[in-house]
Amino acid sequence: MYTIRNILFMIVFITATINAQTDSVAVDLGKDGLFIFVSTQSLSEETPDERGAVKANILKRESSSENFEEIGIAQMATNVQRFLEIVGVDNSDTVNNVDSIWTTLKQNPMIEDYGFDAINPNFLIAMGAGYYDKDVETNSEYQYKVEYLDNQNNVVKEAFSKVISPSEKPIISQPKFDKLTKSDSSAIITWKAPKISEEESFFADLFYQVNGEGTFKLIDNIAMKRESDESFVYQTILSPLEKGNYYKVYIQPKNFLDRNGPSSDTTGFFFVDYNKLELMGQASAKDSTFGVYLSWQKIEQKPYYSGLEIKRSKDLVNGYTILDTVSISQTDYHDTNVEDKQTYHYRFTPLLSEEVELPFQASASVTYTTENDNLIPPYNLAASKKGSVVTLSWNSENDPFGYNVYRSGNFKDNGVIIAPNLKESAFVDTINNLTRGRDYVYYVTSINEANKESPVSNKVSIKLEDKNNTPPTIDELNGYAEEYRIRLTWENLYEDFNELAGFNIYKKSSTDKNLAKINDELISPNFFDDAAVASGETYTYHVTAVSYDGVESEHSNQVKFSIEKPDLSAPQRVNARSTSKGIELSWSAVIDESVVAYKIYRQSDTNKNRMEIGVVKANETTFVDSNVVEGKLYHYSVKTESANRESDFSPVGSERYLY
Repeated sequence: MYTIRNILFMIVFITATINAQTDSVAVDLGKDGLFIFVSTQSLSEETPDERGAVKANILKRESSSENFEEIGIAQMATNVQRFLEIVGVDNSDTVNNVDSIWTTLKQNPMIEDYGFDAINPNFLIAMGAGYYDKDVETNSEYQYKVEYLDNQNNVVKEAFSKVISPSEKPIISQPKFDKLTKSDSSAIITWKAPKISEEESFFADLFYQVNGEGTFKLIDNIAMKRESDESFVYQTILSPLEKGNYYKVYIQPKNFLDRNGPSSDTTGFFFVDYNKLELMGQASAKDSTFGVYLSWQKIEQKPYYSGLEIKRSKDLVNGYTILDTVSISQTDYHDTNVEDKQTYHYRFTPLLSEEVELPFQASASVTYTTENDNLIPPYNLAASKKGSVVTLSWNSENDPFGYNVYRSGNFKDNGVIIAPNLKESAFVDTINNLTRGRDYVYYVTSINEANKESPVSNKVSIKLEDKNNTPPTIDELNGYAEEYRIRLTWENLYEDFNELAGFNIYKKSSTDKNLAKINDELISPNFFDDAAVASGETYTYHVTAVSYDGVESEHSNQVKFSIEKPDLSAPQRVNARSTSKGIELSWSAVIDESVVAYKIYRQSDTNKNRMEIGVVKANETTFVDSNVVEGKLYHYSVKTESANRESDFSPVGSERYLY
């Protein structure tokens, strides 16, 4: 995604921003404050600029004040370890050729020589070419003054910024969804944004949601802006994707200092290979008393189906027009707008929620004549069981002479008539005549005065409970524990017990007295992931099998697992800078609900032992060490503390107090 053209575009922007400031300083809005572009090259005693400046003194004033106050120094890091710390490399021991890197940095002071690194704010700070002022208020306005100093601390040049407020919004136009391209396991999504002069965005964060569940998840810097003739284009690849899921996505562009612009519109799409959908089953068309009766096999309901389209024509090949659109769950249709002795051809096509057209998947033909006496079958046959009776009910399109009710042992075999020439659209079958533990299938036909029958209705089944049919006991319950879940597995009983409906999971913690069922519905597979676990806790489980009659087996063997407490993490980075109040420290927050405080430690060249100098609450990530001496080098580290644990020391952040 980071093309050469992208990188060159941003480097040109950054260097042009600095170069254009002969007597003025460029300031940009960042996520954490205001960033001051100081120089187009590193500033150090080994690499002075064309006027001999080796460092820059940064001063600031609020717009309501006429006096500038010093807030810090911009100067290249004094050694390679400090350089890597500022850039964000926590452990310089993991970097190969450290000495070679330092030599290269000294020999190549120009920022534009570093390609993609030129847009990294930490890199600019480490080179002495930039300064990040995080001590700002959103409701205030500021102006900055930069004093460029030689190695004798003489001011060789001054530059001033414009007055700027952290509350100002970056100049970033809103992207609009453009197109979507799907592959086997990923999707390429493109947004376009209208061009605005001095556009500040470079990257974009992607937010996505799956099947409308939970909040949108964030992927940082997933897309980078590139320029077309008329607009800016953001493009990203979202991968891997699971077939059948519905994804919603949007992006939020931002400048290289993580300052966000307006979010794009949200687009949604089903990740489905429409060329590999399971086809619908056969359809049929029958001539009936009141028209043409159409029926088809039920289509599996999926969220990407929006309905079923029925087309009709008098020609087998051409001339099809839409007859009607019905629900995807419907399985029959009555076409009453027909002509005598006319042949009709029908085509059936599932409709998709997205703008994708499928070819027709089923067809049927029939000749309609008013001289026939064909009957329409009953529909919406339903069965219910209560006490010792099975109750059947159904609907009819017309008012036939009567009905025949059939019963069989399965869906494949033909049934036998158990209620001939029934006048009402309901029937009661007593369980006393049936065998418990068996499945029974019912269907109904309409009949006329000559006892001719219609096609059969839909079929329904009833299972008679057999309380003596107990599922086998699970005797091989196993599993394992991870940091955030416990997985249970057991043997597959479906092949040995065909009446198996599913499984129940029972659990207790170390503080519970008894095991209790934790699933609201039966578990279908022979495994289960329990994510409701806490670190440091021990859990006991057993599992039971349940039949379709609701009969539950004896409980399985018990298994016990413990979730180990993860080590408490220390902050990943500590930053130190000189201010008028002392050395200000800041560090990355540790995302852990158990954290209650941070402890701050200090070392110096004259005192190698770490000394605790302060404690702040968990919601604070800054500290000012005011007990410092001008010109002295200090080393700082931070520990994370919870109620009963303490982390290791963080990486060291160093600063020589110069103010």
